[in-house]
Amino acid sequence: MIFVDAALDEHREHGVTDVPVLAPALIATAVVYAGQGRSASAAAALARAKAVLRPNLEPQATMFVDAAAALVAQASGDLSGAIAAYRRAESHENLIAEGSPVLAQIVSHRLLLQLELGEANSVENAITSRISTQGHDVPLAEADLLRRRGELDHALDILRPLVDRSDPTLLPCDGVHALLLTARINADLGNIRDARAALESALEVAEPDGLVAAFAMVEVGDLLAAHPGHDTAHRAFRDTVVDFLASRSVERARPSMSGSLTPSESRVLGYLPTNLTAREIADEMYLSVNTVKVHLRGIYQKLDAHNRTQAVQHARSVGLLAPSRR
Repeated sequence: MIFVDAALDEHREHGVTDVPVLAPALIATAVVYAGQGRSASAAAALARAKAVLRPNLEPQATMFVDAAAALVAQASGDLSGAIAAYRRAESHENLIAEGSPVLAQIVSHRLLLQLELGEANSVENAITSRISTQGHDVPLAEADLLRRRGELDHALDILRPLVDRSDPTLLPCDGVHALLLTARINADLGNIRDARAALESALEVAEPDGLVAAFAMVEVGDLLAAHPGHDTAHRAFRDTVVDFLASRSVERARPSMSGSLTPSESRVLGYLPTNLTAREIADEMYLSVNTVKVHLRGIYQKLDAHNRTQAVQHARSVGLLAPSRR
């Protein structure tokens, strides 16, 4: 960004303020800042890109502006705005060269956000449609859907080709996301050693570019807290991620998080004030215990809770559960 600023300043000194050639660099800068969780800086860079952009000269740039706008909105916590921006980017698919992975990446990111908002059925329909026409070209979204459905082993199978980092088209943020999903799933399956290894790999991939925002897409706060400082080569960056996630929790309004509970999560929430175990709740709901655990993770994340007691307290504070009769 320093070099882009310097170039802009030099052009201004010569009375030139319309510099469309700098638009791609500004868009890239906005994307980097968004990945680092620096939403204000990302928004500023994107605004400057739009100011110098000339769509008639670079029509593809319009698509990338929309995709960058989605990342900026996501970094600021506006998931609905991010989904809308991704849809605008998808509307320019005719500008993408055949065989390019760009459109699939944009679609995958949108589907992941829709899952965050509880739109699992819509996402499942979209993935099924794409598999029939494009093949398995949105594996991250497919794996996250399976995870949320409780099909954990199948999700790991989908993620396996992504975590070996052999795909040259895989974006670094997507590589981090795949590793974090792998860590979360292994932890839920009780494979603690594999979970820690995947988390360590995620820290390794994310640290060079400071990609802290990816850690907000998967509920790994408990894994980071349990990741021993003496057992990681990325202690300082881990602490940065923990601080970032903590700041996000403070910034988010609890009512807006509670409002995004899925119907299944709401049903599980209703059992939390009881003394039923996760397995007993699963039996009551005719679900697998892994599915119930996935729903519990979602409830804890959305209610900014670290355990069952906190989840009940927070749910009562926003009216999702009746007050205690005690």
